[in-house]
Amino acid sequence: MNHNMSIDRPMKKPSLFAIAAAVILISTPAHAEGWLCIADSIAGFQYHENSKKWEPATSKAQDKYIIRRPKEGDIYPIEAWIVDYKSAKWGVYKFGESIMQHPCPNEIEKLDRLNCGFRFQGFSMAGKTLRYMQHNLAGYTNHGPKGMWSDSKENTPYIEIGKCSPL
Repeated sequence: MNHNMSIDRPMKKPSLFAIAAAVILISTPAHAEGWLCIADSIAGFQYHENSKKWEPATSKAQDKYIIRRPKEGDIYPIEAWIVDYKSAKWGVYKFGESIMQHPCPNEIEKLDRLNCGFRFQGFSMAGKTLRYMQHNLAGYTNHGPKGMWSDSKENTPYIEIGKCSPL
């Protein structure tokens, strides 16, 4: 049996529709449903009552987040007067919770990046690498629970990094 047989057929040209569909699929980040993001590492500074000093600190990265479209029934934090959470295009939620941690005012297509949050707290994810970074820069410069400009370990400044997967 000869397996090297070839049949001469005219080559089919791809349709304009097929080319356009391929370009759209390749250039659009997969985010129809959202993303699951899992922390890899977290580091920051913590105030120590005994020494009365802020010192470097690390913590076990264990948080998981869902980035999804806001929906009816979502809960908005007390800082809702600072940011219009209800106009967010996307929201960052701790896994299993309906409290929006960070509002995302824009779509990801604008810069291939999703930037979320407000003032000193934020969450950003790169569409190509699906890496995220979350930060809380308040605490050292802001007041703590004991009063204006007090040192406290309750509001520790930190940065957290991790990876996301499309849902």
